[in-house]
Amino acid sequence: MKTARFWVVWAGVVCLALTPSLVANDDIVTLKSGEEIVGRITSENDAQLVIEVPNARRTIFSARSVSKSEIKSVQRETQESKIEKLAYEATQHYKPNPDQEFTATQCDTGLADCQKFLKTYPTGEHATAVRLQIDQLQKEKEQVEKGLVKFGNMWMSANQKTIEQDLRASLVKVQRIQRDLASLEKQRESAIADIASEKGGIAKESEAVKNTYPTGYYPGYAGSRNAAIQQHNQAVQQRDQASELLGGYQAQLAQSTDLLALLESKLSRARSDLATAQRDYDAAKVKHDSLIAGSQQQTQSSATASPTVPITTAGPTNLIGATNQTASNLSQIVSDAKSGRLAKQTTNCVAQCEETIRQYIIDGQAQYIEELDVLAKSCQAKGELDDLLAVKNEQKRITTSGRIEANNLVQKPSELLALQVEYKTFSERIGCATAAGFVNILEERKRHLTIAGQVEDAIIVKNDIDRIRQRYCSDPVQEKRR
Repeated sequence: MKTARFWVVWAGVVCLALTPSLVANDDIVTLKSGEEIVGRITSENDAQLVIEVPNARRTIFSARSVSKSEIKSVQRETQESKIEKLAYEATQHYKPNPDQEFTATQCDTGLADCQKFLKTYPTGEHATAVRLQIDQLQKEKEQVEKGLVKFGNMWMSANQKTIEQDLRASLVKVQRIQRDLASLEKQRESAIADIASEKGGIAKESEAVKNTYPTGYYPGYAGSRNAAIQQHNQAVQQRDQASELLGGYQAQLAQSTDLLALLESKLSRARSDLATAQRDYDAAKVKHDSLIAGSQQQTQSSATASPTVPITTAGPTNLIGATNQTASNLSQIVSDAKSGRLAKQTTNCVAQCEETIRQYIIDGQAQYIEELDVLAKSCQAKGELDDLLAVKNEQKRITTSGRIEANNLVQKPSELLALQVEYKTFSERIGCATAAGFVNILEERKRHLTIAGQVEDAIIVKNDIDRIRQRYCSDPVQEKRR
Protein backbone atom coordinates (compact mmCIF):
# COMPACT_ATOMS: atom_id res chain seq x y z
CA MET A 1 0.00 0.00 0.00
CA LYS A 2 1.28 3.44 -0.89
CA THR A 3 1.68 5.80 2.02
CA ALA A 4 1.23 8.86 -0.21
CA ARG A 5 -2.43 9.71 -0.58
CA PHE A 6 -4.04 11.80 -3.32
CA TRP A 7 -4.25 14.90 -1.13
CA VAL A 8 -0.47 14.87 -0.52
CA VAL A 9 0.00 16.80 -3.74
CA TRP A 10 -1.86 19.73 -2.18
CA ALA A 11 1.15 21.56 -0.67
CA GLY A 12 3.23 21.37 -3.83
CA VAL A 13 0.48 22.15 -6.29
CA VAL A 14 -0.29 25.57 -4.85
CA CYS A 15 3.22 26.78 -5.66
CA LEU A 16 3.18 25.21 -9.13
CA ALA A 17 -0.20 26.66 -9.95
CA LEU A 18 0.85 30.21 -9.13
CA THR A 19 3.38 30.32 -11.99
CA PRO A 20 2.01 28.21 -14.87
CA SER A 21 4.34 28.08 -17.85
CA LEU A 22 3.18 28.80 -21.37
CA VAL A 23 4.72 25.95 -23.30
CA ALA A 24 4.45 26.28 -27.03
CA ASN A 25 2.79 23.58 -29.07
CA ASP A 26 5.09 21.15 -30.79
CA ASP A 27 3.64 19.05 -33.59
CA ILE A 28 -0.16 19.05 -33.85
CA VAL A 29 -1.98 16.02 -35.26
CA THR A 30 -5.67 16.67 -35.98
CA LEU A 31 -7.85 13.58 -36.31
CA LYS A 32 -10.93 13.24 -38.47
CA SER A 33 -12.92 12.98 -35.24
CA GLY A 34 -11.85 16.55 -34.39
CA GLU A 35 -9.41 15.56 -31.63
CA GLU A 36 -6.08 17.40 -31.58
CA ILE A 37 -2.97 15.56 -30.35
CA VAL A 38 -0.17 17.90 -29.32
CA GLY A 39 3.35 16.59 -28.81
CA ARG A 40 6.44 15.60 -30.74
CA ILE A 41 6.37 13.18 -33.67
CA THR A 42 9.13 10.62 -33.03
CA SER A 43 8.62 8.18 -35.92
CA GLU A 44 6.50 7.72 -39.02
CA ASN A 45 5.87 5.26 -41.84
CA ASP A 46 3.27 4.81 -44.59
CA ALA A 47 0.68 3.31 -42.22
CA GLN A 48 1.02 5.28 -38.98
CA LEU A 49 2.99 7.79 -36.96
CA VAL A 50 4.06 7.83 -33.32
CA ILE A 51 3.71 11.04 -31.33
CA GLU A 52 5.17 11.61 -27.84
CA VAL A 53 2.47 13.33 -25.75
CA PRO A 54 3.20 15.10 -22.42
CA ASN A 55 0.83 15.43 -19.48
CA ALA A 56 -0.37 18.88 -18.38
CA ARG A 57 2.76 19.48 -16.28
CA ARG A 58 5.10 18.08 -18.96
CA THR A 59 6.62 15.73 -16.40
CA ILE A 60 5.41 12.44 -17.91
CA PHE A 61 5.54 11.57 -21.61
CA SER A 62 3.74 8.70 -23.34
CA ALA A 63 3.99 7.45 -26.92
CA ARG A 64 0.77 7.23 -28.91
CA SER A 65 0.48 5.44 -32.24
CA VAL A 66 -2.00 6.92 -34.72
CA SER A 67 -3.17 5.30 -37.95
CA LYS A 68 -2.84 7.63 -40.93
CA SER A 69 -6.35 6.68 -42.01
CA GLU A 70 -7.62 8.52 -38.88
CA ILE A 71 -5.59 11.70 -39.51
CA LYS A 72 -7.10 14.83 -41.04
CA SER A 73 -3.99 17.04 -40.92
CA VAL A 74 -0.50 17.33 -39.42
CA GLN A 75 1.08 20.63 -38.41
CA ARG A 76 4.79 20.17 -37.83
CA GLU A 77 7.06 22.32 -35.74
CA THR A 78 9.61 24.08 -37.95
CA GLN A 79 13.35 24.07 -37.33
CA GLU A 80 13.22 27.81 -36.67
CA SER A 81 10.53 27.40 -34.00
CA LYS A 82 12.55 24.62 -32.37
CA ILE A 83 15.57 26.91 -32.11
CA GLU A 84 13.39 29.70 -30.73
CA LYS A 85 11.89 27.34 -28.15
CA LEU A 86 15.36 26.31 -26.95
CA ALA A 87 16.29 29.97 -26.58
CA TYR A 88 13.04 30.60 -24.71
CA GLU A 89 13.67 27.69 -22.35
CA ALA A 90 17.03 29.23 -21.49
CA THR A 91 15.25 32.36 -20.24
CA GLN A 92 13.14 30.22 -17.88
CA HIS A 93 16.10 29.84 -15.51
CA TYR A 94 14.97 33.24 -14.25
CA LYS A 95 11.27 32.48 -13.94
CA PRO A 96 10.16 34.04 -10.61
CA ASN A 97 9.69 31.55 -7.77
CA PRO A 98 6.78 32.18 -5.36
CA ASP A 99 8.91 31.17 -2.34
CA GLN A 100 12.36 32.54 -3.19
CA GLU A 101 13.39 35.91 -4.54
CA PHE A 102 16.28 36.51 -6.93
CA THR A 103 19.13 38.81 -5.99
CA ALA A 104 19.35 42.14 -7.79
CA THR A 105 22.28 40.75 -9.79
CA GLN A 106 20.28 37.69 -10.80
CA CYS A 107 17.41 39.94 -11.86
CA ASP A 108 19.82 41.90 -14.04
CA THR A 109 21.15 38.69 -15.59
CA GLY A 110 17.64 37.41 -16.24
CA LEU A 111 16.60 40.74 -17.74
CA ALA A 112 19.65 40.71 -20.01
CA ASP A 113 18.84 37.17 -21.22
CA CYS A 114 15.20 38.07 -21.85
CA GLN A 115 16.14 41.25 -23.71
CA LYS A 116 18.64 39.28 -25.81
CA PHE A 117 15.84 36.86 -26.69
CA LEU A 118 13.53 39.72 -27.73
CA LYS A 119 16.26 41.27 -29.84
CA THR A 120 16.58 38.00 -31.75
CA TYR A 121 12.87 37.07 -31.82
CA PRO A 122 10.92 40.35 -31.43
CA THR A 123 7.78 38.87 -33.04
CA GLY A 124 8.32 35.23 -32.13
CA GLU A 125 5.79 32.88 -30.62
CA HIS A 126 7.23 33.36 -27.11
CA ALA A 127 7.85 37.10 -27.34
CA THR A 128 4.78 38.09 -25.35
CA ALA A 129 5.57 35.65 -22.55
CA VAL A 130 9.14 36.94 -22.34
CA ARG A 131 7.96 40.56 -22.18
CA LEU A 132 5.67 39.64 -19.30
CA GLN A 133 8.63 37.92 -17.64
CA ILE A 134 10.69 41.10 -18.02
CA ASP A 135 7.86 42.97 -16.34
CA GLN A 136 7.90 40.49 -13.43
CA LEU A 137 11.69 40.62 -13.05
CA GLN A 138 11.70 44.42 -12.97
CA LYS A 139 9.05 44.39 -10.24
CA GLU A 140 11.03 41.75 -8.36
CA LYS A 141 14.20 43.82 -8.50
CA GLU A 142 12.32 46.83 -7.10
CA GLN A 143 11.15 44.81 -4.08
CA VAL A 144 14.59 43.24 -3.52
CA GLU A 145 16.24 46.66 -3.52
CA LYS A 146 13.79 47.66 -0.76
CA GLY A 147 15.22 44.85 1.36
CA LEU A 148 12.15 42.61 1.12
CA VAL A 149 12.12 38.84 0.60
CA LYS A 150 9.52 36.54 -0.92
CA PHE A 151 7.51 33.64 0.44
CA GLY A 152 4.10 32.24 -0.51
CA ASN A 153 3.95 34.69 -3.45
CA MET A 154 4.13 37.63 -1.00
CA TRP A 155 6.81 40.20 -0.25
CA MET A 156 7.75 40.58 3.41
CA SER A 157 10.58 41.17 5.87
CA ALA A 158 13.21 38.48 6.42
CA ASN A 159 11.95 37.95 9.98
CA GLN A 160 8.39 37.39 8.78
CA LYS A 161 9.59 34.92 6.14
CA THR A 162 11.35 32.88 8.83
CA ILE A 163 8.15 32.77 10.86
CA GLU A 164 6.07 31.87 7.79
CA GLN A 165 8.52 29.11 6.85
CA ASP A 166 8.43 27.66 10.36
CA LEU A 167 4.63 27.69 10.31
CA ARG A 168 4.42 25.94 6.95
CA ALA A 169 7.12 23.37 7.85
CA SER A 170 5.43 22.53 11.16
CA LEU A 171 2.05 22.17 9.47
CA VAL A 172 3.47 19.90 6.76
CA LYS A 173 5.11 17.76 9.46
CA VAL A 174 1.83 17.42 11.38
CA GLN A 175 -0.01 16.42 8.21
CA ARG A 176 2.69 13.91 7.25
CA ILE A 177 2.59 12.23 10.66
CA GLN A 178 -1.21 12.16 10.55
CA ARG A 179 -1.07 10.35 7.21
CA ASP A 180 1.54 7.93 8.54
CA LEU A 181 -0.58 7.32 11.63
CA ALA A 182 -3.68 6.61 9.53
CA SER A 183 -1.67 4.18 7.39
CA LEU A 184 -0.32 2.39 10.47
CA GLU A 185 -3.83 2.14 11.92
CA LYS A 186 -5.03 0.46 8.73
CA GLN A 187 -2.09 -1.92 8.76
CA ARG A 188 -2.84 -2.73 12.40
CA GLU A 189 -6.50 -3.47 11.59
CA SER A 190 -5.38 -5.72 8.73
CA ALA A 191 -2.92 -7.55 11.01
CA ILE A 192 -5.63 -8.11 13.64
CA ALA A 193 -7.96 -9.48 10.96
CA ASP A 194 -5.19 -11.80 9.71
CA ILE A 195 -4.55 -13.08 13.24
CA ALA A 196 -8.26 -13.84 13.74
CA SER A 197 -8.37 -15.67 10.42
CA GLU A 198 -5.21 -17.65 11.20
CA LYS A 199 -6.48 -18.64 14.65
CA GLY A 200 -9.67 -19.87 13.03
CA GLY A 201 -7.64 -21.92 10.57
CA ILE A 202 -5.57 -23.41 13.40
CA ALA A 203 -8.69 -24.43 15.29
CA LYS A 204 -10.21 -26.01 12.19
CA GLU A 205 -7.12 -27.99 11.16
CA SER A 206 -6.38 -29.06 14.75
CA GLU A 207 -9.84 -30.58 14.90
CA ALA A 208 -9.28 -32.28 11.56
CA VAL A 209 -6.02 -33.84 12.79
CA LYS A 210 -7.67 -34.95 16.03
CA ASN A 211 -10.61 -36.66 14.33
CA THR A 212 -8.62 -38.46 11.65
CA TYR A 213 -7.73 -42.07 12.49
CA PRO A 214 -4.79 -43.38 10.41
CA THR A 215 -5.36 -47.05 11.22
CA GLY A 216 -7.00 -50.01 9.58
CA TYR A 217 -9.34 -50.53 12.53
CA TYR A 218 -12.15 -48.03 12.96
CA PRO A 219 -14.83 -48.07 15.61
CA GLY A 220 -17.75 -50.01 14.28
CA TYR A 221 -15.99 -50.69 10.97
CA ALA A 222 -17.00 -53.88 9.22
CA GLY A 223 -15.58 -54.36 5.78
CA SER A 224 -12.98 -56.13 3.65
CA ARG A 225 -9.25 -55.84 4.23
CA ASN A 226 -8.72 -53.95 0.95
CA ALA A 227 -11.36 -51.38 1.89
CA ALA A 228 -9.74 -51.00 5.28
CA ILE A 229 -6.34 -50.39 3.70
CA GLN A 230 -7.82 -47.84 1.29
CA GLN A 231 -9.58 -46.09 4.12
CA HIS A 232 -6.35 -46.10 6.12
CA ASN A 233 -4.37 -44.50 3.28
CA GLN A 234 -7.01 -41.80 2.78
CA ALA A 235 -6.97 -41.03 6.49
CA VAL A 236 -3.17 -40.75 6.47
CA GLN A 237 -3.33 -38.37 3.48
CA GLN A 238 -6.03 -36.24 5.11
CA ARG A 239 -4.12 -36.09 8.38
CA ASP A 240 -0.91 -35.07 6.58
CA GLN A 241 -2.74 -32.34 4.64
CA ALA A 242 -4.37 -31.07 7.81
CA SER A 243 -1.02 -31.14 9.62
CA GLU A 244 0.61 -29.21 6.77
CA LEU A 245 -2.14 -26.59 6.79
CA LEU A 246 -1.93 -26.41 10.57
CA GLY A 247 1.80 -25.74 10.39
CA GLY A 248 1.25 -23.06 7.77
CA TYR A 249 -1.36 -21.31 9.87
CA GLN A 250 0.89 -21.47 12.92
CA ALA A 251 3.81 -19.93 10.97
CA GLN A 252 1.56 -17.19 9.57
CA LEU A 253 0.19 -16.52 13.03
CA ALA A 254 3.70 -16.08 14.40
CA GLN A 255 4.55 -13.63 11.59
CA SER A 256 1.30 -11.68 12.03
CA THR A 257 1.83 -11.52 15.79
CA ASP A 258 5.35 -10.15 15.30
CA LEU A 259 4.04 -7.66 12.74
CA LEU A 260 1.31 -6.52 15.11
CA ALA A 261 3.85 -5.96 17.88
CA LEU A 262 6.01 -3.94 15.47
CA LEU A 263 3.01 -1.88 14.36
CA GLU A 264 2.01 -1.20 17.95
CA SER A 265 5.53 0.08 18.59
CA LYS A 266 5.43 2.30 15.49
CA LEU A 267 1.99 3.59 16.42
CA SER A 268 3.22 4.52 19.88
CA ARG A 269 6.15 6.45 18.40
CA ALA A 270 3.92 8.11 15.78
CA ARG A 271 1.45 9.29 18.43
CA SER A 272 4.31 10.71 20.46
CA ASP A 273 5.78 12.39 17.36
CA LEU A 274 2.38 13.81 16.47
CA ALA A 275 1.97 15.33 19.92
CA THR A 276 5.41 16.95 19.63
CA ALA A 277 4.73 18.17 16.09
CA GLN A 278 1.38 19.60 17.16
CA ARG A 279 3.05 21.54 19.97
CA ASP A 280 5.64 22.88 17.51
CA TYR A 281 2.88 23.94 15.13
CA ASP A 282 0.92 25.64 17.93
CA ALA A 283 4.05 27.55 18.97
CA ALA A 284 4.77 28.59 15.37
CA LYS A 285 1.17 29.72 14.93
CA VAL A 286 1.35 31.84 18.08
CA LYS A 287 4.43 33.62 16.67
CA HIS A 288 2.74 34.03 13.30
CA ASP A 289 -0.50 35.40 14.76
CA SER A 290 1.47 37.74 17.00
CA LEU A 291 3.38 39.10 14.01
CA ILE A 292 0.20 39.60 11.99
CA ALA A 293 -1.50 41.37 14.92
CA GLY A 294 1.52 43.66 15.36
CA SER A 295 1.57 44.39 11.61
CA GLN A 296 -2.13 45.31 11.66
CA GLN A 297 -1.62 47.63 14.63
CA GLN A 298 1.28 49.28 12.85
CA THR A 299 -0.83 49.77 9.74
CA GLN A 300 -3.64 51.35 11.73
CA SER A 301 -1.34 53.71 13.65
CA SER A 302 1.01 54.66 10.83
CA ALA A 303 0.64 55.95 7.31
CA THR A 304 3.44 53.67 6.13
CA ALA A 305 2.64 50.52 4.19
CA SER A 306 2.57 47.06 5.70
CA PRO A 307 5.82 45.09 5.31
CA THR A 308 3.89 42.41 3.43
CA VAL A 309 3.43 43.40 -0.21
CA PRO A 310 1.45 41.16 -2.60
CA ILE A 311 3.40 40.49 -5.78
CA THR A 312 0.45 41.51 -7.93
CA THR A 313 0.03 44.99 -6.40
CA ALA A 314 1.97 46.95 -9.03
CA GLY A 315 -0.57 48.64 -11.31
CA PRO A 316 -0.48 50.40 -14.70
CA THR A 317 0.66 53.72 -13.23
CA ASN A 318 3.74 52.19 -11.60
CA LEU A 319 4.55 50.26 -14.75
CA ILE A 320 4.25 53.21 -17.10
CA GLY A 321 6.14 55.54 -14.76
CA ALA A 322 9.16 53.26 -14.38
CA THR A 323 12.33 53.34 -16.50
CA ASN A 324 12.39 54.06 -20.21
CA GLN A 325 13.24 50.40 -20.68
CA THR A 326 10.07 49.39 -18.86
CA ALA A 327 8.04 51.81 -20.96
CA SER A 328 9.58 50.31 -24.07
CA ASN A 329 8.70 46.84 -22.85
CA LEU A 330 5.11 47.96 -22.25
CA SER A 331 4.90 49.38 -25.75
CA GLN A 332 5.98 46.02 -27.15
CA ILE A 333 3.31 44.25 -25.09
CA VAL A 334 0.77 46.77 -26.37
CA SER A 335 1.99 46.03 -29.89
CA ASP A 336 1.48 42.31 -29.28
CA ALA A 337 -2.01 43.03 -27.99
CA LYS A 338 -2.89 45.03 -31.10
CA SER A 339 -1.49 42.35 -33.42
CA GLY A 340 -3.56 39.61 -31.78
CA ARG A 341 -0.58 37.62 -30.48
CA LEU A 342 -1.51 38.33 -26.85
CA ALA A 343 -5.09 37.15 -27.41
CA LYS A 344 -3.76 33.88 -28.86
CA GLN A 345 -1.53 33.35 -25.82
CA THR A 346 -4.54 34.04 -23.59
CA THR A 347 -6.55 31.32 -25.32
CA ASN A 348 -3.65 28.90 -24.75
CA CYS A 349 -3.50 29.93 -21.08
CA VAL A 350 -7.20 29.19 -20.49
CA ALA A 351 -6.89 25.80 -22.19
CA GLN A 352 -3.77 24.98 -20.17
CA CYS A 353 -5.54 25.94 -16.94
CA GLU A 354 -8.43 23.60 -17.64
CA GLU A 355 -6.12 20.77 -18.75
CA THR A 356 -3.84 21.18 -15.69
CA ILE A 357 -6.78 21.00 -13.29
CA ARG A 358 -8.24 18.07 -15.20
CA GLN A 359 -4.95 16.17 -14.90
CA TYR A 360 -4.71 16.84 -11.16
CA ILE A 361 -8.28 15.58 -10.70
CA ILE A 362 -7.55 12.43 -12.73
CA ASP A 363 -4.45 11.70 -10.65
CA GLY A 364 -6.35 12.32 -7.42
CA GLN A 365 -9.27 10.15 -8.50
CA ALA A 366 -6.92 7.26 -9.35
CA GLN A 367 -5.39 7.37 -5.88
CA TYR A 368 -8.84 7.71 -4.28
CA ILE A 369 -9.98 4.54 -6.07
CA GLU A 370 -6.81 2.82 -4.88
CA GLU A 371 -7.60 3.80 -1.27
CA LEU A 372 -11.16 2.49 -1.73
CA ASP A 373 -9.73 -0.83 -2.90
CA VAL A 374 -7.58 -1.06 0.25
CA LEU A 375 -10.63 -0.29 2.41
CA ALA A 376 -12.73 -2.89 0.58
CA LYS A 377 -10.15 -5.58 1.29
CA SER A 378 -10.07 -4.59 4.95
CA CYS A 379 -13.90 -4.82 5.21
CA GLN A 380 -13.84 -8.20 3.50
CA ALA A 381 -11.13 -9.53 5.84
CA LYS A 382 -13.20 -8.48 8.86
CA GLY A 383 -16.37 -10.02 7.42
CA GLU A 384 -18.26 -6.69 7.36
CA LEU A 385 -20.59 -7.28 4.40
CA ASP A 386 -22.61 -4.04 4.65
CA ASP A 387 -19.45 -1.94 4.82
CA LEU A 388 -17.93 -3.87 1.91
CA LEU A 389 -21.01 -3.27 -0.25
CA ALA A 390 -20.97 0.46 0.63
CA VAL A 391 -17.32 0.75 -0.48
CA LYS A 392 -17.98 -1.17 -3.71
CA ASN A 393 -20.95 1.08 -4.49
CA GLU A 394 -18.70 4.13 -4.00
CA GLN A 395 -16.07 2.61 -6.29
CA LYS A 396 -18.69 2.15 -9.01
CA ARG A 397 -20.20 5.61 -8.47
CA ILE A 398 -16.90 7.56 -8.50
CA THR A 399 -15.75 5.72 -11.64
CA THR A 400 -18.91 6.87 -13.40
CA SER A 401 -19.31 10.43 -12.11
CA GLY A 402 -15.80 11.37 -10.95
CA ARG A 403 -17.21 13.81 -8.38
CA ILE A 404 -18.47 13.79 -4.80
CA GLU A 405 -21.45 15.98 -3.95
CA ALA A 406 -22.80 16.55 -0.45
CA ASN A 407 -25.63 14.05 -1.03
CA ASN A 408 -23.07 11.35 -1.93
CA LEU A 409 -21.52 11.34 1.55
CA VAL A 410 -22.26 8.23 3.60
CA GLN A 411 -22.51 7.77 7.35
CA LYS A 412 -21.17 4.22 7.53
CA PRO A 413 -18.53 2.98 7.49
CA SER A 414 -16.75 5.91 9.09
CA GLU A 415 -13.53 5.09 7.22
CA LEU A 416 -15.34 5.56 3.90
CA LEU A 417 -16.83 8.87 5.04
CA ALA A 418 -13.35 10.10 6.00
CA LEU A 419 -11.99 9.18 2.56
CA GLN A 420 -14.93 10.89 0.84
CA VAL A 421 -14.51 14.12 2.79
CA GLU A 422 -10.76 14.25 2.14
CA TYR A 423 -11.17 13.58 -1.59
CA LYS A 424 -14.02 16.10 -1.88
CA THR A 425 -11.93 18.76 -0.11
CA PHE A 426 -8.95 17.95 -2.32
CA SER A 427 -11.03 18.21 -5.52
CA GLU A 428 -12.49 21.58 -4.53
CA ARG A 429 -9.27 23.18 -3.31
CA ILE A 430 -6.97 21.91 -6.03
CA GLY A 431 -9.10 23.56 -8.69
CA CYS A 432 -9.20 26.92 -6.93
CA ALA A 433 -5.49 26.93 -6.08
CA THR A 434 -4.47 26.03 -9.64
CA ALA A 435 -6.91 28.52 -11.14
CA ALA A 436 -5.51 31.32 -8.96
CA GLY A 437 -2.13 31.21 -10.71
CA PHE A 438 -3.69 31.33 -14.17
CA VAL A 439 -6.05 34.12 -13.13
CA ASN A 440 -3.02 36.23 -12.15
CA ILE A 441 -1.64 35.87 -15.68
CA LEU A 442 -5.00 36.60 -17.30
CA GLU A 443 -5.50 39.69 -15.12
CA GLU A 444 -2.15 41.01 -16.35
CA ARG A 445 -3.10 40.37 -19.96
CA LYS A 446 -6.49 42.00 -19.51
CA ARG A 447 -4.67 45.09 -18.26
CA HIS A 448 -2.32 45.16 -21.26
CA LEU A 449 -5.17 44.66 -23.72
CA THR A 450 -7.05 47.53 -22.10
CA ILE A 451 -3.98 49.80 -22.35
CA ALA A 452 -3.65 48.82 -26.02
CA GLY A 453 -7.23 49.86 -26.67
CA GLN A 454 -8.26 46.28 -27.50
CA VAL A 455 -11.38 46.56 -25.36
CA GLU A 456 -13.26 43.71 -27.03
CA ASP A 457 -10.34 41.31 -26.46
CA ALA A 458 -10.02 42.58 -22.87
CA ILE A 459 -13.71 41.80 -22.30
CA ILE A 460 -13.18 38.28 -23.64
CA VAL A 461 -10.29 37.79 -21.19
CA LYS A 462 -12.45 39.17 -18.38
CA ASN A 463 -15.17 36.66 -19.25
CA ASP A 464 -12.56 33.89 -19.23
CA ILE A 465 -11.42 34.99 -15.76
CA ASP A 466 -15.01 35.03 -14.49
CA ARG A 467 -15.64 31.61 -16.02
CA ILE A 468 -12.55 30.11 -14.37
CA ARG A 469 -13.45 31.62 -10.99
CA GLN A 470 -17.07 30.53 -11.19
CA ARG A 471 -16.14 27.00 -12.22
CA TYR A 472 -13.23 26.32 -9.86
CA CYS A 473 -13.63 28.71 -6.92
CA SER A 474 -16.67 28.64 -4.68
CA ASP A 475 -15.64 32.01 -3.24
CA PRO A 476 -14.19 34.23 -6.03
CA VAL A 477 -13.43 37.05 -3.58
CA GLN A 478 -11.35 34.76 -1.40
CA GLU A 479 -9.57 33.38 -4.48
CA LYS A 480 -8.77 36.86 -5.71
CA ARG A 481 -7.02 37.69 -2.43
CA ARG A 482 -4.58 34.83 -2.83
